[in-house]
Amino acid sequence: MKDSFTASYRTKGVKEYFEYHSHYEYEIYFFHGGTCRYLIDNQIYDLEPGDILLMNGLTLHKPNIHLPDEYTRSVVHFSPHWIDGLLQELDSEYLLEPFNSHCFIRTKENADSKKLEKILHEITDIKHQNKQLILCWCLVPKLNVIK
Repeated sequence: MKDSFTASYRTKGVKEYFEYHSHYEYEIYFFHGGTCRYLIDNQIYDLEPGDILLMNGLTLHKPNIHLPDEYTRSVVHFSPHWIDGLLQELDSEYLLEPFNSHCFIRTKENADSKKLEKILHEITDIKHQNKQLILCWCLVPKLNVIK
């Protein structure tokens, strides 16, 4: 991936069939709706709206989507090296611990889930405005919401 950070908010549908894949970036995956069975390594998750997956992108993973059903998600990919210096400066390296393997969070669309959804929207807007430094400073406190 050329960018050390990518973000998409409420992406709908699929352009292609998803194969098992891996990448160097950590991933925050927020499921909004549709039918999806997500496979990570040897785990299978039947997703519900509001579910969150945090994963190390090097772990093989793929969404298994039932077409033609709706499939809506938000995804953030970021390089741990991109944010590592800032986390060290703030003595907050622990924020990356959930990404060392993978973490599944079922929120039942609670209040915290709604806050995270709003944050993902804001992060995507900042990214699309190409404000990398602002994005880096904004992402750190937002990771605390997930933790």
